[in-house]
Amino acid sequence: MTTIPDNLNCPHCGERLGVEMTTQLMSQSRMSFTIHPNPGELLSARTVGDSITNMEKLLAAVGKEMGVKTNVLVGGLEWNEGCVKVDMIVARHEPGIKKRAAASSAEGGDR
Repeated sequence: MTTIPDNLNCPHCGERLGVEMTTQLMSQSRMSFTIHPNPGELLSARTVGDSITNMEKLLAAVGKEMGVKTNVLVGGLEWNEGCVKVDMIVARHEPGIKKRAAASSAEGGDR
């Protein structure tokens, strides 16, 4: 997706700048964000959970805006001095690939 912003003008002469911005979503992208508590406080489980949920909604909306179905997954959590670093994976839904709803038992397995 290529867009040309209409509000980028030269600060000196006011002439419109010829800038193009390109957005591209790979088959799998990673991004991280960190949540910092106020000094002397701890993060609540709700704060951490809501932050992850809101980021998932934002990343899914970006994919939808680009016309790409995506699946946003948590790749990892890292705790350090009361801060939480969240690693997110944004994966494209490839045609013909379906996410399994539940684990099924293997045929002929141990009984």
